[in-house]
Amino acid sequence: MKRTHVTRSLTGMVLGALALSACQTPMTQLPAPGMMPRNPVQVGQMNAGAASTIESRLLVGYQGALSQQKIQQLEQQTGGRFVRDIPQIGVAVFEGVQMRGDMSVLTRDPQITFAGPDQSPRRIVGEPQVVNTPPASRSGDPMLDQQWALKAINVQQAWSAATGKGVKVAVVDTGVDLAHPDLQNNIIDGYNAEQPGTPPQDGHYHGTHVAGIIAAEANNGQGIAGIAPNAKIMPVRAISRGSVPEVAAGIIWAADNGARAINLSLGWDFPSASVEETIKRAVKYALDKNVVILAALSNSAQYNPRSVPDNLANKPGFEGVVGVGNVDVQNRRQGAYGDWKSVSSPGTQIMSTLPNNRYGNLTGTSMATPAVAGLVALMLERNPNMSNVEVKQRLMGTAVDLGDPGYDPQFGAGLISAPAALGLSAQIF
Repeated sequence: MKRTHVTRSLTGMVLGALALSACQTPMTQLPAPGMMPRNPVQVGQMNAGAASTIESRLLVGYQGALSQQKIQQLEQQTGGRFVRDIPQIGVAVFEGVQMRGDMSVLTRDPQITFAGPDQSPRRIVGEPQVVNTPPASRSGDPMLDQQWALKAINVQQAWSAATGKGVKVAVVDTGVDLAHPDLQNNIIDGYNAEQPGTPPQDGHYHGTHVAGIIAAEANNGQGIAGIAPNAKIMPVRAISRGSVPEVAAGIIWAADNGARAINLSLGWDFPSASVEETIKRAVKYALDKNVVILAALSNSAQYNPRSVPDNLANKPGFEGVVGVGNVDVQNRRQGAYGDWKSVSSPGTQIMSTLPNNRYGNLTGTSMATPAVAGLVALMLERNPNMSNVEVKQRLMGTAVDLGDPGYDPQFGAGLISAPAALGLSAQIF
C-alpha cells in the first residue's frame, strides 16, 4: 500500500501552540517530550465505563413483515409491551419484559432470527476541561492556536482545496447544542431517536464537542474552527438516554436523509449477540446507501475484537467502516488496538465546543473519530463521486506511517493526512 512519508514527530512544531487547561484555570503547557506518561488519565479523559444489560428491554430480530398478530403473540410470550419497530433492518423492541434467560421459545419461530436483551453503550466517564472563552471578534477564530490537531494533520493546507461545503455529516450521539454560536450556521435538520418529534438538543455535552471538531464555523470571530468548517452537521440524539435501538434508528434516519458520513463516537465493548446483530444490520443498511461510517475504537488500552461497531472495519461486507484510534501530540497510541483499526487521529486534549456557548478539552477516541469524519467531508466535497470504500482506501493509503513499517494493529495505516487525502502535497508548515 502506498504511503505518504513525512516527518513523524510534530512535537516541536505543536508544543509552542498547544496548551492544556484545567477547569476554569489559566492555560498550562504540556510536559516536555518524553515526560508525558503513556495513556495518561487527566481531567477531560473519556474513559470507557462498563456497559450494563437492560433485561427489561428486548431486541427481537425478524424476517418478513411483522404483523399485528405476531406482535401480540410476542407480547404474550415475553410479558412485555411492543414499543418500536425498525422495519428497515427487521428489529422490534419490547419493554417491561418479564422473560429472562433462555429465549429459545421465541427463536423456534422461523420468523424470529434472534432475541436478547438491550445493552447500554460505553458510559461516558469524565468531565471536560472548560476554558475561559475569549471575547468574540469580527473575524478569525480566537482559540485556533489551541487546536493542535489541525496542525498535526495539516488541515489548514487542505482548506485551499476544500472546506467540506455542503457535505452532510451525521453525529449520532447525545445530541448537539443547536444554538451554539460556533455551530448554529452549520446545523441542518436532525432527529431525536430517543423522543421522535422533538429537537435533538444535547442532553449531555459529548455530542456538542464531537460536532465542533467536525464543523465548527471558521473565521466567524468565535472560538475554534472545525476540520471541515463548511460541512453540515446532522445532529442525531441517541445516547443521551438511549441505547441500541436508538442508535440503530439514528443511523438509519441519517442514511435515509442524505448523510454522506456518520460519526459513531460510541460503542459496546462486550455486546450480546442481539446487540451486535442489531448494530451490524443498521451499519450495513447505511453502507448500502454509500455512507462512510466512522467508528471509534474503545478507550480501553486492550485488544478486544468483540468491540462493536468498530470491529466491523475488517469484516467482509463492511469495507466502508473506518475504525479510528487515538494518538496524542507525540503520536503515541492512546486506547485500544487491533487489526480492525484503520487509521489513527489526534484525540488527546482536543479543544472543541461545549453546550451553553462554552469550549473545553476532552480526550479519547470519541475526539479522534470526528477529526476523520471532518476529513471525509473535505474529500467528498473535492470528489463527491467517491464510494465509501474508496474513501476508506484513500484515507489508509495516504496516512503517515507510525510504529512498525506498514500497517500494524497499534496505529492501523497511520496518522491521517489532510493534504495527502485530498491529493495535495504533504508539506508540513
